Amino acid sequence: MQETQKKLADSIRQAENGIDYFAKSGAFCPWCGEKLKVTDTKPWCGDSRIRYQKCINIKCPLSTIDKTIKSIQSL
Repeated sequence: MQETQKKLADSIRQAENGIDYFAKSGAFCPWCGEKLKVTDTKPWCGDSRIRYQKCINIKCPLSTIDKTIKSIQSL
C-alpha cells in the first residue's frame, strides 16, 4: 500500500511541477501513461509554453480526482 501512496504522491507532484510536452506526441499521464487531453494552452513565453491537461483514463487516480496536469513545451 505504501508503494501505491508514494507513486500517487510522486505523480501529483509531477503534475503540479510540470511534465514534458512533445510537439509530435503530446504529453502523457505521470501515473498511467495515457495521452493527456489539453484543456488550456498559454502563450509562448520565450522558448517555452505551458499547457494544462487532464488524463482521460477513467481508471487513473489522477482522472478520478480531476487533477489538472501542467505540461511544458520547450523549443
